[in-house]
Amino acid sequence: MRERPAVAPSDESIERHGFTDGIKHMLKIRNMNLTIILFTIGLGIFNAVSSMTDAIAANLGVSDSNGMIGGLMLIGGIIGALIIPALSDHFYRRKLFLVICLAGMIPGIAGLTFAAKLTGGLGVNPAAAYNLALASSFILGFFVMSAGPIGFQYAAEISAPTPESTSQGVLLLAGQLSGIIMVAGMSMKANAYLPYWMIIFVFGTIVAFLSTLLLRESAMILAERAKHNKK
Repeated sequence: MRERPAVAPSDESIERHGFTDGIKHMLKIRNMNLTIILFTIGLGIFNAVSSMTDAIAANLGVSDSNGMIGGLMLIGGIIGALIIPALSDHFYRRKLFLVICLAGMIPGIAGLTFAAKLTGGLGVNPAAAYNLALASSFILGFFVMSAGPIGFQYAAEISAPTPESTSQGVLLLAGQLSGIIMVAGMSMKANAYLPYWMIIFVFGTIVAFLSTLLLRESAMILAERAKHNKK
């Protein structure tokens, strides 16, 4: 861990906005609004899926998941969060790795959603469906939890002089609120609508991926890349 990273939007020499002014400034930035959308979808889906792993397993015809779907999602997330953000820092690129993460989320959530259909249908081969769901949850966790640190850093860079605590708080709030709504919808009438919500998640992830393509690279990281290339 480095005490003073190459890109430090928390530099004390930068005069910071207060909370209210920081929010106003932040919401005027196009890329920040897109980032809020990404966290509303991506973090919301992660929170919803991780909260409903047993119900998702039951939807695949698996009577007892033993917590493995959620466990592998977290393990994949830890591994991904160690690798992808480090690569983002090393190559001085934020947008590229956000695009990679959102692209990687698509097969992860699609595998969880359609595991039963892809293995012959509901109840036909529950063991195969379960194994596919495990692999998909690992992939989903790997990419969605990798996107988090990069997204927080990207938001801090593009929204400065808004304090990092404000930008990160807004992103977390967006993901938590959307996650609550998603869990409530999935839980209605004894999880009767869960399959439909999973399909919505697939399309939502595609929308989030397309949104990352509209992002512009952080000016702060571009400046640091230029300095690095001159050395």
